[in-house]
Amino acid sequence: LCFRYAVTGEEKARVRATECAENMLLLATISGRKGYVNAKVRYSEPMSNRMSEKYLLKGRPDVRTIPEGGPYGMKTGYAGPANPEDWATEGEPELVRRRIQGFVARSYHVLSDDDPVPYEDGTFFRKMYNKDGKLVSVAQSLKSDDPVDIDFVTEVDSSLPVPDRLARHYRNAINPKTGKGYGDDEIIYKADTSTDELIGHFFAYAIAYRILCTGEKADTELGQLFKDVIADIATHLVENDYCLCDAGGQPTSWGKMNREYFTNPYAFEDCTLNSLVLLCAFKVAAYITGDPRWEAEYRKLALDPPYQYADMAAEYWARYEAAVKHEHPELTGKDLFRAIIRSINYSDHRMGIMAYYTLLTLEDDPVIVEKLQAGIREWWRSASLTRDIQWLTLYPLLCGEPVEKDAYGDDVIETAAWVLQRHPLDLRQYRTDNRIRPDVGELYGWTVNKRTGEFEPLPCDERGDIFFGQFNIVHGRVPPTLPNPCNFTMPYWMGLYHGLFADDGTDKPPFTGVPGLTV
Repeated sequence: LCFRYAVTGEEKARVRATECAENMLLLATISGRKGYVNAKVRYSEPMSNRMSEKYLLKGRPDVRTIPEGGPYGMKTGYAGPANPEDWATEGEPELVRRRIQGFVARSYHVLSDDDPVPYEDGTFFRKMYNKDGKLVSVAQSLKSDDPVDIDFVTEVDSSLPVPDRLARHYRNAINPKTGKGYGDDEIIYKADTSTDELIGHFFAYAIAYRILCTGEKADTELGQLFKDVIADIATHLVENDYCLCDAGGQPTSWGKMNREYFTNPYAFEDCTLNSLVLLCAFKVAAYITGDPRWEAEYRKLALDPPYQYADMAAEYWARYEAAVKHEHPELTGKDLFRAIIRSINYSDHRMGIMAYYTLLTLEDDPVIVEKLQAGIREWWRSASLTRDIQWLTLYPLLCGEPVEKDAYGDDVIETAAWVLQRHPLDLRQYRTDNRIRPDVGELYGWTVNKRTGEFEPLPCDERGDIFFGQFNIVHGRVPPTLPNPCNFTMPYWMGLYHGLFADDGTDKPPFTGVPGLTV
């Protein structure tokens, strides 16, 4: 919607884009969590994304064997306690202060029979007034198998006011039981937030702030909300050792972005993405707030040992290759390539392209730009196989060199236009089974082009999932699911905004794959 407004100047697009921006900011403020909590000290469990059951005993030093170097250079190591006798599951714990302010909720519900909460599907908290009239949050379900150090009676300070401009989105919704709007104590929000959600926020914040909050028609009030929210998130991360911490002061299941986790062999493949998310947090904070503190934090993480996360981003393919070789040292050539592309988590591609777009549209230091572009070119080695519309649209803008063909030898921009043309108007993701087709082969449950004998995704209107699992020969669910239409609308309007597509009926988009990016 922001790009649609920027392209067309339509007032209705501006209004809707503003409402969407407000609702994203609402997720970052709706918990109302304020200040700090006392938390037990735990360590990252080796070969796991979980925190240890053991905690540091009172008065004992927190000494861990985190490698001095890396994780850049594909270095890993056991990041556990140097003195195991200082850690236990019983006894008085050593406590540290962890910041809970700046936490981003995954979603929220109003307390209504018409808005059922799927408690079985995650960690939820309800806001309510305690006996002293203070607004607090109390856990309703705790689904993480991490030690969360929270229970169903602990009151979490949630007295930080939700800005009126954001709270109106639930206060103005009428509760059919009372005939009034929902109050601040009638909110249930989902926690245990992941980096998956954070990258979407940072991506959208930078775009919405640039298009809605700068220039002649700048919405300065909305701009201030962006500044307050991103500064709170950045402060939360930097004070919590680069982790997103939940109500008990412990990192969320998938919100760990510190070196201790990145050097854990468990995070070997996915830390390249998570490091990009962390870089986005501080780069976006620097851009929106103008505070040099956040630019300094960003540059430290991007360039300085022992971080060098701008360099680590370029290890994406090499890490998957190393992991496959470790498990299957006998593989070479085509067999190794096939094993690598089958091991990759393709849902990470969408988050990766959002991270690269965010960073490369904000960065002007040629040293960092070169490192980031080296990274995105490594991601393209697998992304170029997927015919993913987001990558087809944005990669030519971001990679720093002319791009003409994808992995199949097809023109990238023409393929992007072809994918949009083939995008189904009926967004319901029906179950599709292409195993009976005479023109399609199958290998390991993936679609194979019978002519070439290689993996190749079917067009998006011939499969049941238009988002992920591009290679699967069986797609979709029964009953069908309904995805967000942004799979079409976002690349379409971004393509028009950046001049990749023409909307005048011409066959050839007026784009030549020039290096660099002008926003």
